[in-house]
Amino acid sequence: MSQKGSSARHTFYYLLGLLTLGFTALGVGQILFQAINQLLPEAVSSYGSSFDEEVLRFGITSVIIAAPIFYLCTRAINRELAGKTLDLDSLVRKWLTYFILFVVSVTIIGDLMVVLYSFLDGELTMRFILKALVIAGISGLIFGYYLYDISREKFEKNDKKVALYRNIFAIVIILSLVLGFYFNVSPSVSRAQREDQERVSRLQSIHYEVEQYYQENAALPESLEDIQDRLYNDQTMDPVTDEPFAYRTVDQDTYEICADFELSNRDRQQNGRYWANPDWLHDAGEVCFEKTMTITLTPRIEVPLPPSV
Repeated sequence: MSQKGSSARHTFYYLLGLLTLGFTALGVGQILFQAINQLLPEAVSSYGSSFDEEVLRFGITSVIIAAPIFYLCTRAINRELAGKTLDLDSLVRKWLTYFILFVVSVTIIGDLMVVLYSFLDGELTMRFILKALVIAGISGLIFGYYLYDISREKFEKNDKKVALYRNIFAIVIILSLVLGFYFNVSPSVSRAQREDQERVSRLQSIHYEVEQYYQENAALPESLEDIQDRLYNDQTMDPVTDEPFAYRTVDQDTYEICADFELSNRDRQQNGRYWANPDWLHDAGEVCFEKTMTITLTPRIEVPLPPSV
């Protein structure tokens, strides 16, 4: 065996190619899975089977960053083979190629187990079929290329099969990114969602403290200043404008609190970290929530002092 095939440079190319291949395959799978979840929603989604914007964004990020690096690593390896600086029978090439196939095999087995478990847990048959086809397509493309590559007895610069795999790879990447950006919201919308979610979170904290105040004092606070010391980080203020939330009492056990929202959350289901609480659904603009105390007040028992001696 030629010592040319055992250089650290070739090992670097293969290991970096393995890493970026993993992120690329994972990203494409996540994008396609989330597209399926969005196009074929279930009435009642189990954990991991509903559309998740965070997973979609991670998939897009993985593909954009990892796919070009994987392409460059593969191109560098083919260039080394063409220049005879990497032997076709190199142990580095053979061992690392089979190691890549091993890692891909383990990943595919795990993914198929997860998809099959979801199907047995009641996931829609069409969703199961499409997700299984996604895994089969990604694994088939990877296995097909590397099995052909490791079985080559001679290297041809303009190998038609390699060119075919390269074109299919490019098409898959482009289509997955198109789908990803189609279903992903814009950064400005994502930021507005986070801001609205923080508003809801602060309103929930205020409501909890109002309940505690009501239970302790048998009356609602006259203003948010009465519970200001119970809250952290100025939670009685809007997180963006730093203006206090509007608050007023309606009667002895009902109050109203208002906030100005950027977007509506009425069409949002359990969707990543932006799950819409049914008790705090809102439209865009100023929305007022009327809350009634449901706490049963415990009457205070006066304990008489012992007589003085």
